[in-house]
Formats: sequence, structure tokens, C-alpha cells
Amino acid sequence: MRTFRRPRLTPPTLRRGGRGGNKAALNEECFAKSDPDSIGFPGHWIELDVRGALHAMQGRICAYCSRQLERYDELEVEHFRPKNNVADDPTHGGYWWLAYEFDNYFLGCRTCNATSTKGSKFPLLDATAVRVTWHTRGAIAKEPRAFVDPCVDVWLDDGFVVKVEDLTCIFEASPGLSDDQRNRFDYTCKFFHLNDDPEVLRARVGLYDLVLDSLANKKDCAVTPLACRFMPYSAVVRQLLKVSAPHLLPTPEQELEYLLGELVRDLLNALELMERDAENERAVRLATKLMWAFAVLWKDPPSGTPEVIGVFLRERGLEEKVREFYNRL
Repeated sequence: MRTFRRPRLTPPTLRRGGRGGNKAALNEECFAKSDPDSIGFPGHWIELDVRGALHAMQGRICAYCSRQLERYDELEVEHFRPKNNVADDPTHGGYWWLAYEFDNYFLGCRTCNATSTKGSKFPLLDATAVRVTWHTRGAIAKEPRAFVDPCVDVWLDDGFVVKVEDLTCIFEASPGLSDDQRNRFDYTCKFFHLNDDPEVLRARVGLYDLVLDSLANKKDCAVTPLACRFMPYSAVVRQLLKVSAPHLLPTPEQELEYLLGELVRDLLNALELMERDAENERAVRLATKLMWAFAVLWKDPPSGTPEVIGVFLRERGLEEKVREFYNRL
């Protein structure tokens, strides 16, 4: 798990006047009229501007297990707080007012977002606590959620250690965490099987061995990118470098540079496919989604300045293509 900085903007689909924003307003009207059965949830969160903004935030990394998906369509938009009935509390009715709130979205892999895993579950640390409702929504930050929120829990990056003595790369909460932070971290690890999924552990151990080998062979330049938050299982590399080679930890600017490189490679490939076949719908959707991602990064970069993003796009002949999307944010 790593922290992510959420863009400080709302994709057009989710604004008032957009399809998601309009549906959110209609749902509020239905609730005000005591007609909850008319509240509905068309999947406007999968629109390309929404997914593009999430790629600008996370790249292709699952918010929970840190898997990297090879295909962009394998990352699913996940409602952090369930929009519909909460599995842990059938009488609650769900956090329906957050269905079209960008702040409630993450990209999650199909394993983590499956019904058998997270689905509509949203447990609380205190079983006796009263869940937030529409009427008490102003207190949502104080709700004792059991899941780590990678955009809110800023302590996460330094909130755990990686056990390497027995070559398991298991995560353990850091001693300095508060009780609530520790309980939230432990619960999230257990719930998403971060310490007992053989595939995840095998990948973390393999990455740990790769970094050790690179350091031993003085291949420092190959190590820093692996610690970027947009790389799979980067927490393992970050923890190792913090102890053994802190000078190799990536700066926020280097992390952004890596993300831009990943996105532009895929965007240019999609544009090339479109040149060969203008009716290649898959390439068109991918290019559109990635241009939204660049527009978000240009409008609200996680580090540096918008001018840096503008120069990056201009040097690759993409400035005018992306500006069309930028102007709609």
C-alpha cells in the first residue's frame, strides 16, 4: 500500500450538468421526497474523464494490493464507501450520496474489488459505532472506518515495516502508530490478504531480491524507479532503500517523471493505432482516457508546476491535443 494525492478537481461527468452530477442531484431530490426506491446508480463513474483522472492519481496500481495491471481496462473504479446497501450493515441503506463523488473513488484490481473481497463491505473499527448517514454526513471524517484510505491516511508510507529476516516481506505496523492507525492498518492487511496471498508475497520477495542484486552490482539507476509509488509493490523497495540507500529514494518530481513516461508511452501507442485504423474503438477510448489523465496532471500536478507538464507535452507534439481536454476541466 502507498499513499496517493487526489487531484483537486472534479471531472466534468461528475459536475452539475454532467451525467453523474445530474443523477446525484436527482437522487437527492428522491431522498428529500422520501422516495428512496427511485434512487439509482447508472455507472457514470466509468466515463473516460473519471477514469483518466484516477489514472493521473494512481497510474495503473491497485489502491489496496499494489498489483499493476497490464491492461487499463482491468483496473476497476471502486467506491471506497459503498453506494448501495452496506454488507456489514443491511439496515443502513448505503452511502448513496457518495455514488458520484470523485473523492469516493479508487482504482482497484478485480481481486480486491470482487464481491467476495471488498464489494459492498465497509466495516467499522467500533462495532457499536453509528454509521454516518445523509443527515450526519458532515461528520464523515470522524467515522471509525476499518479500511486504510490511501488518499487520507498520510501516515501510510511510513506507517509500516517490511519483515525481511525470514524472506517473507510481510508488512507489520510501525511502533509509532496510534492505536486507531495500527488497528486500521492491521485490518486492511488481513482483509485484503496482503500478508497471506501467495501471488502477492512471491512478487514482493522477487522484487526485494532484484533490488538487493541491483545494489550489490552498483546498478543504482535501476533501483530508484522501482521505489516510485506508481510501480507495483513499491513499498517493499521504499522500505529497503530507507534503511540501506536513502539517497536513492525518488523525489516527488522523479515519481511524476516516471508516471508521465508510462502514460505517454501508452498514449503514443494508442495514437499510432488510430492512425492505422481510425475506427479502432479500443485505441480511441484508451487515447481519450489518457489525454484526460494528462489534462488533469497539467491542471493540478502532484508536484512541480503546470508549466513543466506543458513543456513535456509540447516536446512530444501533444500539447494541442491535450489542451482540448484541459479546457474542459
